[in-house]
Amino acid sequence: MRRAPLVAGLVIAAGLVLAALVSLVWTPYDPFLVNGADRLLRPSLAHWLGTDRMGIDLVSRLMVGARTTLMVGVLAVLGAAVVGVPLGIAAGMRRGVLSDVILRASDILFALPALLLAILLVAAKGASVATATTAIGIATIPVFVRMAHGATLSVMALDYIDAARVAGISAPAIALRHVVPNIGPILGVQASASFSTAILAEAGLSYLGLAASAATPTWGRMMRDAQDDLFLTPWPALVPGLAIALAVLGFNLLGDGLRDYLDPRLKELR
Repeated sequence: MRRAPLVAGLVIAAGLVLAALVSLVWTPYDPFLVNGADRLLRPSLAHWLGTDRMGIDLVSRLMVGARTTLMVGVLAVLGAAVVGVPLGIAAGMRRGVLSDVILRASDILFALPALLLAILLVAAKGASVATATTAIGIATIPVFVRMAHGATLSVMALDYIDAARVAGISAPAIALRHVVPNIGPILGVQASASFSTAILAEAGLSYLGLAASAATPTWGRMMRDAQDDLFLTPWPALVPGLAIALAVLGFNLLGDGLRDYLDPRLKELR
């Protein structure tokens, strides 16, 4: 039972990835084909989840939207980790001016909301998937800085780190051989949690028109387009909303499951 969150998270995440990959080669209908005769249809054998106000099949639209969701999440979290983790390790290994500058800069960036960053980037570059990815990635950097910093401080207090220093091993070598392997599981859990946050942030930015253009299917854009027909039929808004909730739940469960599985203090309880 203790592995139930991990299994559930893996199943949901795998389903999302599978839908995105399958959409590269097949969808039930053309996700861009407008068909006025089939607008706002309810779920049926022909259209499993119904159609939107343009007569586009919601399953097809949902599958293509999963690609955008995954791409934004992966690129944003990966970019934030590549920048934030080395900075956090450096701040944890070298206390002093460098550590203070990194941590204070991280605090300032942490106080700047992703939405405000997105608005600034949209004003400068225009709304696009790249704009949303950049804004979410920048806003996520402080999370990885703090996590890597705290985990590095714990590792640096261990006796074998002192032994490595006495042996003359350089700081970069200590970081690569001892710090990174020890904090890797913690960062993996954080990456999973940040991925769910990125999915939610991308959906919000798309809903506000600050991410993908109208021609790019995204779950947030689907909800925005469906709001005018909410009282006629709830399906066009309900379907992407449930997809967002399920994806966020899945990656949160995955993060919780990884934490429970990798935490050595819980091994005795399994």
